[in-house]
Amino acid sequence: MEKKSKRVLKIIVTSLFTFLSAVIIFESCLDGETSAKQSKFIANTIEKVLLKINPPKKVEVKDIEINNTQTNYPTNYSFKLDYSIFPSEATDHSVSFESSNSNVVSISNDGVVNIKNITSNTEDFFIKVISNSNNDVSKVYNFNVSKYYPTDIRLLLDNYSSVTNESSIVLYNSFPCHFDIDFIGNNYVTEKEYSLDYDKDYLSVENGYLTPLKKGKTSINLTTYNLNKQYEVNITENPDKDKVITSLKLDSNELQVYATSKVKIFNNEVEIKQNFVLSSSNLNIVSVDSNARTIIAVSAGEATITLYGNNGEILNTKIKVIEHLNKPIVTIPGLNNNLLDLKIYDKVPLFISFPEETTYKSYSVIIDDTSIITLNDNIISAIKDGSTTLRVKLNNENENYTVEINVVVRQSTISNFSKFAFLIRKSIGHLMSFFALGLLAFLTFYLSFGKSYKTLFVILYGFTIAGLSELIQILTPGRYGTIQDVGIDCLGYYAAIVLLSIIFGLELLIKYLKSKKNN
Repeated sequence: MEKKSKRVLKIIVTSLFTFLSAVIIFESCLDGETSAKQSKFIANTIEKVLLKINPPKKVEVKDIEINNTQTNYPTNYSFKLDYSIFPSEATDHSVSFESSNSNVVSISNDGVVNIKNITSNTEDFFIKVISNSNNDVSKVYNFNVSKYYPTDIRLLLDNYSSVTNESSIVLYNSFPCHFDIDFIGNNYVTEKEYSLDYDKDYLSVENGYLTPLKKGKTSINLTTYNLNKQYEVNITENPDKDKVITSLKLDSNELQVYATSKVKIFNNEVEIKQNFVLSSSNLNIVSVDSNARTIIAVSAGEATITLYGNNGEILNTKIKVIEHLNKPIVTIPGLNNNLLDLKIYDKVPLFISFPEETTYKSYSVIIDDTSIITLNDNIISAIKDGSTTLRVKLNNENENYTVEINVVVRQSTISNFSKFAFLIRKSIGHLMSFFALGLLAFLTFYLSFGKSYKTLFVILYGFTIAGLSELIQILTPGRYGTIQDVGIDCLGYYAAIVLLSIIFGLELLIKYLKSKKNN
C-alpha cells in the first residue's frame, strides 16, 4: 500500500514538474505584444486590489475663480470663459456649465461663449461653472448684453465715383457703383438697419450697387434709427467710357481665404473708369464681381482672372489664394500660462478649437516624451514623473502657428502602488515560479533518481531552465532577456532547494535522535 501511494505521489509530482517547466519555456516564447498584455493584465489586477485596500488620497476642489473681468458684451459676439481650479493639485479639474438662458447665451464644453441677439436694449445673464467632482463648489459669472446703436452714419462709394464733400456725390451715367454703409459708434455697433430714399427715374439700387439711369441732378436720403443724412447727386457723362484698357492690376496677387482684392484698370499707366466683365478659371478658388470690380478668395489654390473690355480687350492675371491660418486654441483643465501641472495617473481632457474665420484646421499633437504623458482619445494621461512638452501644430509645417504646452508630472501615491505592483509581478513571474519549480524538481529527482545523481541533476536543472528561458526571450521579437532575471530565477529555485534540504535534514535528524533514544 505504501509503495502504491509513493508511486501515485511520484506521478503527480513529476507531472506538475514537467507542466511547470513547459509553461516557463512557453512564456519565454511569447512575442513582446502578447507578453506585454499579460503583464498589463496582472498589473491592473494587482493595482485594483491595492487601491481597494488603501485608496489614494483624493484632493477635493475647494474653489473656482473666474478670470474674465469684462461685464458687458455686445450682441452676436463670442468670447472664451477663463477660469481656474483651486487648489491646482485637485484630483479632478473637470467642470460643467449652466447658462441662465441658453437660447441667447450658449457655452460649449471647452468654455467658448456665444451670444445671440436680444429683444430689449440690455439684458442680464449669468454662466455658472460647476465642479464635476464636488457639486457644492461653483462660481457664477454675471454680465449683461447690450445693443449698440450708431452715433453717426455715412454712405461709402467705391473709387470709381467721388464724394466731393459730406453731402455731394458725383456719379457717371450707366456706370454701376458699389456702395456700403459706414456705421459709426463710440466703441462697437451692433444695430445696422437702414433705408435709402431716392428717385427711381435717376437711380437704381440693387444688391449693393447704385446705377445711374440718366444725366441730371437728384438726391439720396440715408436713414437709420434716429439719424438721417441727405446727399446731393450729380450724374454726368463718363469721360473714360471709350478709352482702351491696356493693363489691369490687383491690390494683391496673393490673398487669404475670405479676403477680397480690387481690380484696377489702366490706359497708358493712367487709371481709368470703364465698364468690363471679369471671369475666373476656377470659381471654387476665386469668385468675381464685375460691378464691384473685386475678386473674392474662396479656397486655397491658384486661378487665372480674365478681363473682357468693351472695346474687345482681353487681359489675364494670376491669383494665389492661401489658407486663413490661426493658432489653435488649446483648452486643458488646470492649464495656467501654458504650464500643465499633473500628478502620476492624472487624466485630463484636451480640447482644441480654432477662431471662427480659420479655414485650415488640420493639426497634429506631438509629445516630446511619451514615457511621461500619453494622449489617447483626447485624454492626457500622466505616466511617470518628469517634464516634457506637448505641441499642437498645423499640418502645413508653418511653425508660426504652433502652440507649446509645458507639462510637469509629479509623484503621487498611486505611483508607489505601481512600483509595488511591478515588484509583485517580478516576484510572480520569476521568483515565485522558479521557487515552485525548485520544490517540484527536488521532489521529482528525490523520488525518481538514484542517490548519486540527485544533487547534480537538481543543481544543473535550475540554472539550465533559467538561462534557456532568458536566451529564448533574446531571440523572440519584442522581448529581451537579462542576466539579472537569470539571477532572480536561480534565487527562487535554489531557495526552494535549500528549504526542502533543511526540512528533509530535520526529518533525518529527528529519526536519528528517536532511534538513538530507543537504543
